[in-house]
Amino acid sequence: MAKMGIPEDPEDSLFRKQQKLCKDLNLDEKTASQAWEDYRNISSQFTLEGDDMHWLGCSIYVACRLCSTQTVSKSIVQGNPVSLTSLLRSCNLSLQQFFNKIMKWADMADMPEDDVFRTNIKMLERNFSVTCNIYKEFYPMFTKIFKTPDMEPTKHRNRKQKAPLCTPLKIFEFTWLLFITVKGKHKQCNNDLVKSLHFILACCDLAFKNAFLSDRRDLLNPAFEGLPSDWNFPGYRVPQKAPCVIEKLWKQLTLADAEYDKKYNFNKYIKEMFHDGTLQGDGDAFTGLFDPENFESNLNCITKLYEQRILNEGDFDEKIFLGEYHRQSIMKKCPQTPLTGKKYLGPKEQNDMSVLSLVTQSIAHLQTMLAGSKAEPSENLLTIFQNSQCNVTIITEVITRMGATFLEKFSKQNNDQDNVQDQRKLHLATVLFYKMLENILVNEMKINENQDLGVLLKKTIFFESLFPCCLEIVIHSYKSEKEFPWILKALDVPAMKFLVVIELIVRSQDQFYRDTVKHLSYVEETILESLIWQPDSSLWTALKTWDKKIPKFEEIALPGNVVYNNSSNNTTPRRALFSTGPTNSPGPSAIDSFQSPVSIKKAIKPGQSLLQTSRHIPTHLMVTYNDGIKTLIPIDQTTILPPVQNTEPPPPKKCGSLGIIFRKFYNLAGVRMDFLCNKMGITDDDLRKKIWTVFEHSIREQTELLKGRHLDQLLMCAVYVICKLTGNNHNNFAEIMKCYKVQPQASSAIYRNVFIKTENDSEKKGSLIDFYNWIYTPKMKNYVLKFSNERNKNKEKDMEKQLEDPQLSPLPLVTSLIASPRHQIIKNVFVKPFESPNNGTNGSSYSYSFSRSSSKDLKDINKAISCGPTRKRLLEDGDGDISNKRYANRKMQALIAERSVQTN
Repeated sequence: MAKMGIPEDPEDSLFRKQQKLCKDLNLDEKTASQAWEDYRNISSQFTLEGDDMHWLGCSIYVACRLCSTQTVSKSIVQGNPVSLTSLLRSCNLSLQQFFNKIMKWADMADMPEDDVFRTNIKMLERNFSVTCNIYKEFYPMFTKIFKTPDMEPTKHRNRKQKAPLCTPLKIFEFTWLLFITVKGKHKQCNNDLVKSLHFILACCDLAFKNAFLSDRRDLLNPAFEGLPSDWNFPGYRVPQKAPCVIEKLWKQLTLADAEYDKKYNFNKYIKEMFHDGTLQGDGDAFTGLFDPENFESNLNCITKLYEQRILNEGDFDEKIFLGEYHRQSIMKKCPQTPLTGKKYLGPKEQNDMSVLSLVTQSIAHLQTMLAGSKAEPSENLLTIFQNSQCNVTIITEVITRMGATFLEKFSKQNNDQDNVQDQRKLHLATVLFYKMLENILVNEMKINENQDLGVLLKKTIFFESLFPCCLEIVIHSYKSEKEFPWILKALDVPAMKFLVVIELIVRSQDQFYRDTVKHLSYVEETILESLIWQPDSSLWTALKTWDKKIPKFEEIALPGNVVYNNSSNNTTPRRALFSTGPTNSPGPSAIDSFQSPVSIKKAIKPGQSLLQTSRHIPTHLMVTYNDGIKTLIPIDQTTILPPVQNTEPPPPKKCGSLGIIFRKFYNLAGVRMDFLCNKMGITDDDLRKKIWTVFEHSIREQTELLKGRHLDQLLMCAVYVICKLTGNNHNNFAEIMKCYKVQPQASSAIYRNVFIKTENDSEKKGSLIDFYNWIYTPKMKNYVLKFSNERNKNKEKDMEKQLEDPQLSPLPLVTSLIASPRHQIIKNVFVKPFESPNNGTNGSSYSYSFSRSSSKDLKDINKAISCGPTRKRLLEDGDGDISNKRYANRKMQALIAERSVQTN
């Protein structure tokens, strides 16, 4: 005890709290000492914000999980199974706080990303999320069948008769305990939202069955639609068999899957419980659970069984949800919308929809979309194969081989029941594969009717990328614990090949569920930001055939996606009339996407349109008549865009899969830089261009900086170094990271665990500041000093000393987050950026792509327009009314000027 008048050492006080905490948890001395040592080590290196007891709890939890304990039989058991619930209660730490802080602790302790401890934490967090969302639906589900749990038991006139033990509240507790017990026995169910839903429905169905067959009208809700229509009639007799009420409880359910889980998984464990004496009643009919002589024993035995498992495994106690049985708002772990790809998103779902509703609707939507299709080529697809001389055996071999690998690796438990359900997922993916393949090929023919599809269909990698992507869509729809990039590792698919097929799928099918499109955007961003830069990525090999240097953004950007200066003294950007976002461009074609990386040596002549040289870049406008008829009209930008003075002709374009990948990469970087600069208040265009120029230089000239690292890491370094050298106020990493954290893809691991180097066959990692000081600065110092204010001062003092100014790169035109308004060109004719023809289109739609479509397509559009209300022909393939065309061009010129004022 501290002496009177002498303040107690804070560390001594904290040590005593830790010792008391370990004693309350009945920890052994070795584990307690290790926990304290770990805490002191971490606290000496990092500032631990918040309650010290929270961090002590994290330290104790890690020490318990990593220690080894010797049993009475002298065997060694890994981990000390201390109750997580008890630990959190003693530290006054909520589960959500725990998950947040324990991952930070793992970062500070330098635990590898693939460490078993991290994996277990992620599984525990997912299990908690699954249970939260199930419980949120359990109460309203239960009250459909039974009277509300808080209802007082019925009072009996005969005072000698005891109140029934089996009340709605007790049934509520019993049903939840039965669910978490069975779920715990079926390990795969712990992290599977759909299976867990099936199990809670089966539990409710079992509870209804026992109450119904026992004619417990004191328990059942008389308004439940699952009761027979004559249930309230006098003289009603209870049948020998109860109706299944699963479908009555969850309307959006895929009933076949739910009934399968009930029959082959749930019933299996219920039978085991009857067999080993945990449950009392009729073990064949699963009845008698609520009989007076059985119920109390059943409730106690299930509680004891569950608590024993929690004690042995150290998981959190899911009984805590019973503390507040009323419906409440529990965490909804819905992924945030990625910054890119928003154009392809459909309308938002209802705001009040739960996670479970979204999941079941996603599955139902997928099955509806595939209704009528088969796991084999359609007649139309077979015709395409025949005309293209495609060897169908190649496709069948890919599906058979990859399907077998998927089934082998997808399920950890090799029992027949799980395999059947996994086969069902594989079947859905196969049906989706043939549907997507046909859609992609049909789109290719629309782009160019003379297109040789055989070039694409001879590439096995095309099918080896398309089929896993279809599997990923199915896996995500079922919200499986196998999260991306599991599919890439399981099927050994190169990330860069998987990437180029994503947009082809999304563009070929406009019926995807919104959540599915969000997920595919997330997948695309994940690949672009880090996966293609891993040391074992096939990208590094591909770069060797591309002169080992990544192109500039303007070399591969779509027309209109680059902000040029009109002159060296004028910072007003030249903006194209229409442009596309990073991931939602109408092109490229599938053949371009899987084309080998090739450089086009043909330079663009001065005054020549980019559209005339880039054969995979269509430009569309939407023309709308007042009577609702819509047609797609291409506008030749060479005839409507004002000439640009003092602008060098664009360099040669590059095409093929690498060109597409880097275009997407730069666009993603542009969107994220724009988002970050907006949050930081960096509005000066010149400062933004300097940041972008430094970032682009690091990618092109110091490409090795990206190996094993992340796009966001180099982007934040570029922001920091420019702000520092130019004397900008935003010149500290703390502010940059604070603004970075609000991005949907942000993760603390991005700035806490940055790859530094490989040392003794192991990766050494550090903070983003460590990376900047030790790796980034030595590589970039000579170049970035050109932007220093001190350099500019020296230049002014010594005019004779020639100091070359760095040439600033043009900025990407970020338009993915801004919707352009509709504008009227002439009477009854309006234009707006091209959208999906099926998106809100009531009439016929026509499209025309430069250098792709035939003149017939143009004639079809002319014919449609000539039949419109104005009877004017705006597009001509030869002769025509010159005055009308000039009038339309003048209107378009005025529109461009108007848009220029608005966007600037």
